[in-house]
Amino acid sequence: MSEGRLFDRRGFLGGGCALCGLLAAGCQTTTAAGPARLNPGERPAAASDEASLWSAMERAERDIRTSAHIVRTPEVMEYLTGIMTQLAGPFARDVRLYVVRVPEFNATMAPNGMMQIWTGLLLRCSNEAQLAAVIGHELAHYTQRHAIERLRAFRSGTDIAAFLGLGLAVAVGGLGMLATQLATVGGLMAYTRDQEREADAVGIELAAAAGYDPGQGGALWERLLGEVARDERGDRGRGGFFASHPAIEERMEVIRRDTAGRTGETHAERFRSRLGGLQLALVEEELRQRRYARSEWLFDHLHKDGANPGLMLHALGEVNRLRDAAGDGERAAGFYTAAVAATGAPPEAWRGLGLVERRRGRADAASAAFTRYLALKPTAADAAMIRSYLS
Repeated sequence: MSEGRLFDRRGFLGGGCALCGLLAAGCQTTTAAGPARLNPGERPAAASDEASLWSAMERAERDIRTSAHIVRTPEVMEYLTGIMTQLAGPFARDVRLYVVRVPEFNATMAPNGMMQIWTGLLLRCSNEAQLAAVIGHELAHYTQRHAIERLRAFRSGTDIAAFLGLGLAVAVGGLGMLATQLATVGGLMAYTRDQEREADAVGIELAAAAGYDPGQGGALWERLLGEVARDERGDRGRGGFFASHPAIEERMEVIRRDTAGRTGETHAERFRSRLGGLQLALVEEELRQRRYARSEWLFDHLHKDGANPGLMLHALGEVNRLRDAAGDGERAAGFYTAAVAATGAPPEAWRGLGLVERRRGRADAASAAFTRYLALKPTAADAAMIRSYLS
C-alpha cells in the first residue's frame, strides 16, 4: 500500500460501516473496464444495482430524518458533526449525520451520504479519539474500495434482495427491524481479513493525521471484546459490529504494534463535557437491555477509565438494584452512596438509593434520599410516586 493511496482525498467519498461498509458501493458504478468512481453526490446509472441501493437508502433516510429515534440536541449534533467533518475533509458537505437511539455498538454509511452513529457506540467510547477511530476505520473500507469488492461477491438476486431489505426495514418496520436484520445481512457482507487489516492500517493513519492518539482504537476494540465475552445471551454481539468485522482478536497484536510509540490527543474531557446530558440517556438505554453481567463489566471499565465517575457509579448501582440477586441490594446502596459523593452524579442516584433503602427496610435513609431527589428534580416524571413513598 503506497503512502499516496493512504492520503488521496480526491477518492475519499465517505465511510463504510459495521454492517453497511457495503452500502458505500452505491457511490460507484460499473463499466466494461471495471468500477468507475463517481463524484461526491453523483447518482449511479439508473439500471445498476447501486442505483436501487441508493433509492432504498433515500427512502430510509426520509423516515430516519423524521423519526423519534434520533438525537436532536443541537450542541451534541454540532459536536459530533465537527468530528465527522474533520475526518471527511472536503467531502463532508455531501454527508448528513444522524445519531440513532439503538443501544448497540455500530456506525454506518450509506451511498447517498447518510451517516449513522448508534448511541451504543457513544456510550462505549471513553474519549473522542476512540470515536474517531471507529469512523476512520469505516471510512477506510471505502477509500480502499473494499465495498465494491464485496458487492461483486454477492451478486445473486437473493443476496441483493436481502441487502436492499436493510434500507426498507427502516421505512416499513422501524429501527427495531433494522437492528434485527444485522445478524443476517451483516454476515453476508463481512469483509475479508485482508480488507480488515488494510482498513486498520488506513484508519490509524487517518486518526493520526487528524491529531488523535491512533492507539485509542485498539484500546476500544480490546475492551469491546471483553464486554461481549460476558454477554448472557452467548452471541458475542455478532448481530452488530462483529457481524462484519471478523477475527478482531487476530488483529489486535498488529494494531498494538503499528501504534506503539505514537502519540496524539484523546480529548477525553471534551468528549464527556460535550455529550452533556445525553450520557444519562445512554446509560438508561443500556440498562433497558437487561444484560446485567455485560453492562456491569462495561460500566466498571468506563469508571476505571475516568469517564464521569458519578454517573458510572450510579450506573453500577442501577445494575445491582435491577438485577436484585443475593447481595445486590447492599452493593447497590454502596455504589449509590459513592455516586452522590462523586462528581457528575445525576439526581437519579438519590432516587436509586431511596428505592434500595426502602427495599431493605431502612425507612429513614430512604426518606432522606427521596427528599434529596425531589429537591434536585422537583418536576421529575416520577415525582408523584416518590412523594407517595414519603407520605
